[in-house]
Amino acid sequence: MAEPTRAHSRNAGRRRLSVCGLLQAAARPASALVPHVAAVIACAARLSAQAVTGAAIAGRVVTTDSTPLDQAIVRVTNTSNGERWQTTTGEACPPNPDLFREVIERENDADEITRAVLKTVRETFLTPFDRGTITSLIGSMDDAIDEMQAAVQAIDLYEVREFEQEMKDMAGIIVDAARLTAEAMPLLRDVGRNAGRLHELTERLVRMEGHADDIHRAGVKRGFVEYGRDDTLRFIVAREVYKHLERIVDAFEDVANEIDGIVIDHA
Repeated sequence: MAEPTRAHSRNAGRRRLSVCGLLQAAARPASALVPHVAAVIACAARLSAQAVTGAAIAGRVVTTDSTPLDQAIVRVTNTSNGERWQTTTGEACPPNPDLFREVIERENDADEITRAVLKTVRETFLTPFDRGTITSLIGSMDDAIDEMQAAVQAIDLYEVREFEQEMKDMAGIIVDAARLTAEAMPLLRDVGRNAGRLHELTERLVRMEGHADDIHRAGVKRGFVEYGRDDTLRFIVAREVYKHLERIVDAFEDVANEIDGIVIDHA
């Protein structure tokens, strides 16, 4: 009887690790997808000499007296892999079907991982955390990715070609939020040892969400003042894009709250 018991224990341990591994895998589509969303909003275009699949360019170019500079060509190189991107400030964005298609494909990958997590949780006798917590965590991550897809679909549907600086700033926050989430997932394999770092990451995610809320309000207010009365349709479309960007950041805050709950229960 002793040997089967040990074998059962080893199998249970492997399944517990498989749940954590799937949660870690679930963060990868978000990390891979957000650069494409940010690239759409930042008007980033591939340089023909490079086979680039993702980029995130956000911010503004200013002169020495802090005046925004239009028609400035910005080139970015990822020194780790040589990927190169460029964008022109103050320029309308041409449609980029490759980016739209990549977002859809990544979202489908995320759906498959979500289904795998839920299936593994159902089949696992001893889960590393409460089943409801795992379901809520993967659900929040899936919500973030669904809203990324919704944002890009809205941009494509309404043929948005010009993006306010606030939209680009929110896209930059989303990129950072996905990076922090991807860092947090493998740390859940040993919550007790990694509790301090996990708390730091979730705290930053919550602060970023608050900052994104401020940017969102400022962007909607500026849009209303500048063209809310004279170009109502443009204002409605911009508000729709802002809505999806805000929901993405809100979903990452939900992820942070779920991780905090795990730390409180298991650290």
